[in-house]
Order: sequence, then C-alpha cells, then structure tokens
Amino acid sequence: MKKFNWFKKKEKQNKEETTDMSTLDQVKKAYADLSEEDKKSFHQSLKDRVDENVGEQEHLDGDRDSQTAKDRVDEAEGEKRAIEERREDRHEERQNDRADNHEDRIETLSKRVDELFNKIEALTKKPTEADKSETEELDKITKKWG
Repeated sequence: MKKFNWFKKKEKQNKEETTDMSTLDQVKKAYADLSEEDKKSFHQSLKDRVDENVGEQEHLDGDRDSQTAKDRVDEAEGEKRAIEERREDRHEERQNDRADNHEDRIETLSKRVDELFNKIEALTKKPTEADKSETEELDKITKKWG
C-alpha cells in the first residue's frame, strides 16, 4: 500500500503560495528598489501620461481647447495652491484679529486699573479744608454728646 504524507503536500502548497507574489506586491517591491532619482523620473512619467490621457479624452469628447492638457492640469494644481493660500491668509487674519482683541482688552483693563489707582490716591490724600470742617463738627458733637 502506498503511503501518503499529508504534511509534505501542505508544506509544498504553502511554499507555492509564498513564492507567488501578486502583481501589486511585485510593483511595490520594484518601486522600493528604485533610487530617488528614478522615483522622481517615475512620478514625472506618470504625470505626463495623465496629461496625455486628459488631452486624448477631451479630443474623443469633441472638446477642443487652445490649452494643452498639461496646462489645464497645471492650472488645476494652481487653483489648489490658491485655495490653500487663501486658507492660510484667513487663518493669519483670525490670529491677527485675536491679537488685536487681546491688545484692546489689555488697554481697557489698564485704563480701569489707572482709574482705580487714582481713586485710591484721592482717598489717601490729606483731608481738604472742607473735610477738616466736617471732622471738627463731628469732634464737637462727640464731645458734647459723648
């Protein structure tokens, strides 16, 4: 009777599965193996193909434009940058407004503190002649009535 080894068959199957890389895995590995210069070239090549495909699709759709596809892609990217710059400007304006509000609050508080110090100073000054006469009257009344 022929012996059948189940374990060898499973090991063989597992080995085949690990050696078969998917196309995506192969592409990822190939990309990882590229030098920085080759990666830049690869990205530029992809961008050029996108530009060509956009132009070809427009040609097939009957959209004829004086701009090249590359110019339109660059324009779209410029719009994205413009939107980002507007966001940054608005953020900066908000920060400036907050700083201005903060400075206004500080100024208001410092004026209030000055007013309070002036009141305290007025209260601690030597009594005036009118105040002296009032205190003399109070002294007379207290002596008289005890």
